Amino acid sequence: MDKKWIKTIGILLAVLMIGSIFVAAFSGFGDQSASDSTEVAENSTEITGLTREEASERAIDLISDYLVENGTDVELLNITEIECRKLYGLEINLSTDMNSQIVEAYITGDGELFFTNGIDIDEFIARNQPPEETIGGFLTRGDEICEEDGKPIIYFFGHTGCYFCEWEHPVIENVTSDFKGYISVHNNMDSAGTDMEVFKRYSTGSVPVIVLGCKYYRVGSGGNMGEEEEAKVLTALICNLTEGRPSGICNEPEIVELMDQI
Repeated sequence: MDKKWIKTIGILLAVLMIGSIFVAAFSGFGDQSASDSTEVAENSTEITGLTREEASERAIDLISDYLVENGTDVELLNITEIECRKLYGLEINLSTDMNSQIVEAYITGDGELFFTNGIDIDEFIARNQPPEETIGGFLTRGDEICEEDGKPIIYFFGHTGCYFCEWEHPVIENVTSDFKGYISVHNNMDSAGTDMEVFKRYSTGSVPVIVLGCKYYRVGSGGNMGEEEEAKVLTALICNLTEGRPSGICNEPEIVELMDQI
């Protein structure tokens, strides 16, 4: 069987299993025991669930839009309500003498189903919206601005021997030097360091990659625009992140004009 098809089937089965767990977890709240009802009343929280039809539609839409390749037919064969009354979310600390890590897990109220990963559907959809293009070929997908010590983080990823990386690197270094005190620069030339997760999120695997405050990103250099125009684009985007500071840089007419196009 084709490996791509096997992967597709695996994703479908995994997501449908998760969907079944969530349907069961929430649909059961309507007929809880008296003790459970008392607990809900004490917490002043009323939990309602999806109908079978609503749950099916939500799961199929998620799979069709985000989890399989275009052209894949997704058909619901069956939906089963698993007889469990609750779903518990666990936060677990795993530690050794060397380090520690906090992980999330879930277990159903009957103690029969345990899984370590779940999909927050609304968050997943928000993070996977197709990006929009802005000035200088930069893309934006609505991620929140990432900061360090209250300052937007500017990431550069590249390596020596890459012509376009070596072209772009001094340009962004010169631009960011004008924003000292307003931004935090992570200069990852020849090493992703601790920023590998950022690289994975915004890169296709190629370099150079520029990520401006996790709000604007681009794979590739601005060589087609030339150094002067590239510097203006970078300046305008960073000024947008710093809310126009420093004013001596961001209030330049040509920068203001570009900011109006973002």
